[in-house]
Amino acid sequence: MVSLALAPGTAAASGADTGQAALAVAPSPVVFGAVRVGHSAGPVDLTVQDTGGSEASVSVIVGGADPGDFAVEDGCGALAPGGQCALAVSFLPEAPGARQADLVVSGASSGSVDVTLQGTGTEGYEIVTSTGAVHGFGDAGAGAPAAPGQQGPAVAAAPTPDGDGWWSASAAGAVVAGGDAPTEGSLGVAPARPVVGMAATPDGRGYWLVASDGGVFAFGDAPFLGSVGGTGVTGVIGLLGTAGPTLQSVRDAPATLPVTG
Repeated sequence: MVSLALAPGTAAASGADTGQAALAVAPSPVVFGAVRVGHSAGPVDLTVQDTGGSEASVSVIVGGADPGDFAVEDGCGALAPGGQCALAVSFLPEAPGARQADLVVSGASSGSVDVTLQGTGTEGYEIVTSTGAVHGFGDAGAGAPAAPGQQGPAVAAAPTPDGDGWWSASAAGAVVAGGDAPTEGSLGVAPARPVVGMAATPDGRGYWLVASDGGVFAFGDAPFLGSVGGTGVTGVIGLLGTAGPTLQSVRDAPATLPVTG
């Protein structure tokens, strides 16, 4: 009889003593912790090993309560005895709260191996005041009042893509950054019409400001793609990016996932 020693945190199906294919998967379980809904964590690499005495043809299925919250990249196939391959697991919560799924690794005549996948989805929001103070709820953090010297009250704000930072802008185009948001600049001279909105780029390294006449001002890596400033358009209330976080206007100011191979 062959004695097989497995590392802690390993799930396995026995078969080494019969000459059958047998599989061991590590680590097990896989716990991701807290991740914001709409964001992702990982990937975490799992090692699959044929610990038996014959070839195994590996296949994987994600099942259980929340299979759509976990994505698996399958780098396995046929494994010779003693051979190894890798799986990459990511967590993309679709809803808040505890999320769990079962990763079933099969292909050995001795049986399949179940690995529990766990994570917690979180969400929240922030209220921004005209002073630039940020009040967080849920998993959102709370900020401090805007730095002294900002040209007037904040009239618009936008979050960073990771939700851990934000920018606020005054009607004169002065921008203040909070949290992990980088400072990418402000308007040196107040625009002809007041700024009314802003939006961040998808990577959080730039942002746009928009004035009430549709004039657009780009900062950081935000490209200037055109505007309606000077065309007679009036009553603009904001700017919506096609990807990433979009504006959050401040109104208290005065005036799914399959296994892939």
